[in-house]
Amino acid sequence: MICYTGYKLENLQKTGTNAQKQLLTVLDLLIDGLYQENLHDELLWRGSTNQRLLLLTSRYQEYLQQRLKQGDSSAGLQFFTHTEGTLFFTGVPPQANFRPRFQALMQEKEVTITTSKGQS
Repeated sequence: MICYTGYKLENLQKTGTNAQKQLLTVLDLLIDGLYQENLHDELLWRGSTNQRLLLLTSRYQEYLQQRLKQGDSSAGLQFFTHTEGTLFFTGVPPQANFRPRFQALMQEKEVTITTSKGQS
């Protein structure tokens, strides 16, 4: 299981709630730190260089080593369409402010972009 948090792991371990500390015990991978637009970069599963990708178990270790060995540390995006014409994407966009610019371009073409929470 993977979790994104704006908190640093060390802060969660020291001052996190019981629920946050319990969540840490079942996570395989933690992306910590707040996204900072001025530090945006195309990184695997992260949006800015201050964010850390922390392996909490060995589950993704081999996968990550293979990607790095191949020189692939890019963020990547995956796009999905719904039968009603709605477009979904997941991943970390390759550039800052990707979503509003992409959404504006798609709206020109009458395509709705929906977040993972179902909000457009």
